[in-house]
Amino acid sequence: MTNRPLILAIKGDARQTYAVQALKGYFNTTETQFPLSGAASADILLLPMLTKNGSFEGLSKHLRPGALVLGGRIPPGLRASFASNGYEVADYYESPSLKLQNALPTAEGVLMLAMQNTPGIVSFTSVLITGFGACAKQTARMFSALGCKVCIAARSPAARAEAGSLGYKTAEISSIKNIISHADIIVNTVPSQIIGEKELAASKQQALFIEIASAPFGIDESAAQTLDRKLINAPGLPAKCAPKTSGEYIARAVRDIIIKRKEGEP
Repeated sequence: MTNRPLILAIKGDARQTYAVQALKGYFNTTETQFPLSGAASADILLLPMLTKNGSFEGLSKHLRPGALVLGGRIPPGLRASFASNGYEVADYYESPSLKLQNALPTAEGVLMLAMQNTPGIVSFTSVLITGFGACAKQTARMFSALGCKVCIAARSPAARAEAGSLGYKTAEISSIKNIISHADIIVNTVPSQIIGEKELAASKQQALFIEIASAPFGIDESAAQTLDRKLINAPGLPAKCAPKTSGEYIARAVRDIIIKRKEGEP
């Protein structure tokens, strides 16, 4: 790879555009879209976040042999396809630092949705958050700052202990059915169905559910519809709420991967 590798970035949402702008300060970076035309032989292909499975035929003439393919949440089938054609594949969303950074715009997005979909003020409401990872921690912090009564439901005793030390009420995931009736807003961050028909039936009729976990998700959407509960599926909040900041975070993660690869680090 040259000192200033050529990055061919496939156009995506606004995050990708801001990521490209940030990367131009370090690398020779071009943003394009399909069908490709006139693109030079690139060292790196940068796919947008949440790339879907699809045909990328014809890319070989735009990429050098063994080029590096970078993307966010690359589907297994697409990853295998690139690898079978001799390209090195890396997923920048696996970067621990990017996940931590994305938690802040995600939490801001959750708060925005709560304000937009709550008939009264959000301040001083009761909020139940499932899980206590990076997104849950930032979300809890924001609701707590508004004077909300925040309860964290988590599987891990260590996570519950940490949440308790920060002043939040805590509960085991298995006891959601017993505590959900107190919540005005329920935010799920767990990618495994933990809020089903029984839990939804025990909730307030006017409760607001916000789903930010990835597939297979944590809230039974069909049961929510049957029971007439308001459920907002909110994937990709950083792209909607803070595309510039999120794009800059992606650029940092991409730059780190490229630098480590150049230096021979795993």
